[in-house]
Parts: sequence; structure tokens; C-alpha cells
Amino acid sequence: MLDGLLFLKQLLQGLLVRLLRRLLRRLLGLHSRQRNATIGLTNSPAIVAQLCASLAPLARTASVRSTPERIEQKQMKPPQQTRKHSTSKLAVFTVMLLVGSCSTLSIAAEPTVKLRVFPDCKRFRCDWDFMRSNLSYVDLVRDPKDADVHVLMIKESYSNGDAFNLRFIGQNDLAEQSFRSRFDSPNTNTDDMTRRGILQKMQLGLIPFLLNRPESANFTVTYNSPTATESDNLAALDAQQDPWNAWVFRSEVGMQMENEDRQDESAYWGSFSANRTTDAWRMGARFKSEEKNRSFILDDGSVFNDDRIERGFSGAIVKSFGDNWGAAIGGSQRTSTFRNLDNAVRLAAAVEYNLYPYQISAEKALTLGYFMGFTRFEYQETSVLGLDKEERSDHGLFAEYDVEQPWGGASLELKTSQFLDDTSLYRVTLRGNMDYRITRGLSINLWGRTSLTKDQIYLAGSGTSDENLLLGNTALDTGSESRFGLSLKYTFGSIYNNAVNNRLRGSSFARIYN
Repeated sequence: MLDGLLFLKQLLQGLLVRLLRRLLRRLLGLHSRQRNATIGLTNSPAIVAQLCASLAPLARTASVRSTPERIEQKQMKPPQQTRKHSTSKLAVFTVMLLVGSCSTLSIAAEPTVKLRVFPDCKRFRCDWDFMRSNLSYVDLVRDPKDADVHVLMIKESYSNGDAFNLRFIGQNDLAEQSFRSRFDSPNTNTDDMTRRGILQKMQLGLIPFLLNRPESANFTVTYNSPTATESDNLAALDAQQDPWNAWVFRSEVGMQMENEDRQDESAYWGSFSANRTTDAWRMGARFKSEEKNRSFILDDGSVFNDDRIERGFSGAIVKSFGDNWGAAIGGSQRTSTFRNLDNAVRLAAAVEYNLYPYQISAEKALTLGYFMGFTRFEYQETSVLGLDKEERSDHGLFAEYDVEQPWGGASLELKTSQFLDDTSLYRVTLRGNMDYRITRGLSINLWGRTSLTKDQIYLAGSGTSDENLLLGNTALDTGSESRFGLSLKYTFGSIYNNAVNNRLRGSSFARIYN
């Protein structure tokens, strides 16, 4: 009998707790689809506490009226009063159950999962293993719709390094919070220094989203004071101007060799550049040379050689005019076996307008521009027009739209050019790329390029041999060029992405040939 009453009590308590939860949800305007499905009160602990506090006096009163002495006295009353007493006992029992359920509510009201974060790297690859190892107090998820915080990171390249713009976007219950930060990585930084700098900005940016969570009790603030040497260096920089006056120089030389029984290949390259970037000016110059040689032994024992040379110099000066305008002059020189150019020299000028301020160009930009130039051509072989050299003037329009947002990114570019002395010689190029998240785990990537090429005056008059056609070392006569692509990516399964396990990752022991 006692076991049956205990079971009945537990059953009634469970039903009453469910009724109380439904009542609280309606009072608080919550929806059943909230993440904390146990109760859905993770953001309303104060209201839960207030409601439970209002039930406490009733519980104390009920407790007083339920003492054994009172019960014994009331058992001697007439039947009518006994029925009233039974109703009172039921009310007391209900209040006690509701108060008892408050402890269950208070426990379930605490967050049961870590803060969910989705790192979204644009124009560079996230080092997921490194982030998992150093952000153990959050859950890194694989889809932005599962995240409490969407961290959008966009890379921009400059003459003296890269800038990483971080945007912390709160979602769901944190939708009202949003912060921005930036990390500058100079060219002298190693990859490890860059990823640690990005990680530090992520750690600092996530703190506001963790302040009202229980795990915030485990955080402390540590300030690493600069060493004496670092302080002296900072003071020296403040006391004097940059000795390089914002100029950055880069150089590279390299070579590569491959050898097989019937094929040899060697490549040599070198480059040097100088750039200076300020808010008002951007200027730079670059020289690059690349030579590639291939040798093939044919079935009859003869040897076929394929030699390519690409060499050139370019430079430009760009002036800023306000937040939306820019103008530039520049020039270049080029030698190319692929384009049949022995020596080509060009001078040009351009103007550009951005509908959005250049300060937010990392997230969106819509630019329109016009250019005009003059080029002198000297060919390695007589051109299709029967000329060994010629001079031509040209002009053109260009427009480009770029956007990087939490839903993905897109770019669309249109370029046109036309020779002024012969308007039938022109080129129109349209290219685009879009990466769009359709829904949870499903994304689509589209890319394409198409061109109308009516300006190939550099082609050799002798045509293209079968060997050069197969090797692809010479530009071909064509009236159009097109390239399109599509890919669909779908990921499903666990939303968490926190484990780090690099065992046998690079061994490739299961591959068929390496």
C-alpha cells in the first residue's frame, strides 16, 4: 500500500511539474524550439526565482497547518468539515509539490552546454586543430545555424602584410551582441605567429558572450607587461619616424628540377618588389622572371624540347580622393613566349569610384572605373596582321562587386577593352563566383568565366603546331573563352567539432599509389 501511494505521489509530481513548465513557458512567451529543451528557461532565471519565492510563504503556511497535532484535532470534526479538510489537504499537497519542483527548475535553468562557436574564415583556411586545442571552453560547431556566436574572419592583403578583420555576431539568445576586431600580420610573421595572433583576438572577442555563463567563474585576466627591450623599442618608434618611410621590399629566387627516364623538367624564377601604402597613397613596383624547360624522348629516340619564358616589370601610383574615389597612373613591360611578345611596353591611367566607403571593402564593395592607355608591341614572330611591331591606344570600362557575409560570399566582375584606332578589336570578360549556404549543412559553390576575344593581334602568323597545341605553351586563336563550375557540399552528423587527433594523418598508408 505504501509503495502504491509513493508511486502515485511521484506520478502526480511529474504531471504537476509539466503543468508548471507549460504555464511558465506561456507566461514568459517562450517557444518549444529553444535549445534548452529540458525547460527553456535559460535566459529567465530571475523570473523563475521570483515565482518560486512567491510560493515559499504558502509552503511555510501549509507546513504549519500540516503538523500532527492539527491533523489529530481535525480528525475529530464532523464529516462536512472533514470533506473541507480533505480539499485543504489537497491544496497543501499541491503547493508543496510546486515548491519541490522549483529545485528541479532551478537546476534545469542553468546552461547545460558550452557556448557554441562557428569560425568562418574567408580568403584563407582556418587552422581547426589549433583552434580546437586552444578554445576548449567552447564548442566549435560545423554549421553556422548551430552556433551561438558566428565569428566571421576576412583576410585582406596589403603591401606590408595581411589584415584579418574579425566580426563576432551573436545569434539566437545573443542576437543583440555584436563586436568587431582586427589583427595585422606583417610580412615578417611566420604562419605560427599569424595563427596565434588570430587566436588571441578570438579569445578576447568571445569574452562578452561568456560573461553571464557559469564558466565565466573559471576565467581570470592576465596582463603580460612588455619587457625592457620591447618598451625601449616602442619608445624609439614614438620618438622617431619609420626609417623606411612605410616602404616594404620583398625578393625571392628559386628553382625546381624533376627527372624521369623519358622526361626532364627544370624551372627557375626570381622576383623583387617594393611597395608603400598609406591612407592617402599607394605605390609600388615589381619585377618578375620565370623560365621553364622541358625535354621529352620520343619513341624514335629523338628529343623534343619545350622552353617558356615569362618576364616583366610593372609599377603604379594610386591617389585616394575621399572615402569613395581613387585615381592612378602606371606602366609595365612584358616578354612572353606564350603571347608571342618579344618586348611590349605600356603606359595607362585610370579612375575608380566605390559606392561604399573603402573602409568596409573587406565586407562589401561595388566599384566602377574607366581606363585609357598606350602600348607598343614588338613580336617574336610576324603577327597574324603581318607586322613585326606596332603601336596602339585603347580604353575600357570595368565594374566589380564583392561581398563577404555570414551566409557566404560572392563576387562579380565585368571588364571591357577596345582599341581606339580599330573599334572592331575588343575584349569583354565576365567572371563570377558565389559560395552560398542554402540550409544547415548544405552549401553550393558556383564559379565561371566567359570572354569575347576579338583583340588577339599578338598571335603568330605561322599558326600553332600540333606539338605546341598538345603542350599548351602557345596562345590559340579563338573568338571566345568559357569556363564554368558547380559543386554541392552536404555535411551531416554531430554538430560538434572539438576533438583533436592527428595520429597517422600524413601517413597515406591506405592510398593506392602515393
